[in-house]
Amino acid sequence: MMKNCNQKHQVTLNLANISLLAQLNAAHKAVMACARYGLTVIELRFSGSMPTLEVQHNPLTQKWLDNHKAIIYMHSNNANNQVISTAQRRLCGCWVVFSFPRYQSTQSIH
Repeated sequence: MMKNCNQKHQVTLNLANISLLAQLNAAHKAVMACARYGLTVIELRFSGSMPTLEVQHNPLTQKWLDNHKAIIYMHSNNANNQVISTAQRRLCGCWVVFSFPRYQSTQSIH
């Protein structure tokens, strides 16, 4: 039989649960900040000590790159062998990442 979740009981949390609750709180704040910025969050991951929110690339994320508020940390290839760049920045105690196609230039990436 399930207990009523509305009942108030004193619960002692272990360190792992305290850490996860802190990450949930940070993720909530970051999702709300993304919503205020007009960003669409497409994925939320909890791994490591900081949650990661993946958002769709748009003019704001491009502005972050142009103003050095976000950095490109990875290049990969998709199924069509197109170069995809992934960038990140911190927001409300979380990583916000976004990916976008990188147009091939005459220079190679080292």
